[in-house]
Amino acid sequence: MIKKIFIFTIILTFSFSNLFAKDKAIIKEITATYVNATVYTGYTGYFFKDKKTGKEIQVQDAHDPEMVKVPNDLLEDSKDLEGLPGANPKLIGKKFIIHYLKGDRIVVTRAK
Repeated sequence: MIKKIFIFTIILTFSFSNLFAKDKAIIKEITATYVNATVYTGYTGYFFKDKKTGKEIQVQDAHDPEMVKVPNDLLEDSKDLEGLPGANPKLIGKKFIIHYLKGDRIVVTRAK
């Protein structure tokens, strides 16, 4: 009986992980360079430049980790600033990968 419960639990877990994996499938992936960032009242805008087309890409982060995930250090350290932070100067011009996922989700990661 315990063996059956264990097998059922594994099957159930695998089914749920497949369900969520489909939701996170990559629709589009773009390699871009980091250009700038602006902090607004309700969101932060991160600006990138598409490596292939040269077009500007704006990723708007409304601080909802379910919808947009970006590296924590894209903005400059705000502890010594008098105003709002801008783009981290150390990362401007660096390559990033922008993953567009199902459900209008976006994940930005550093390119290797």
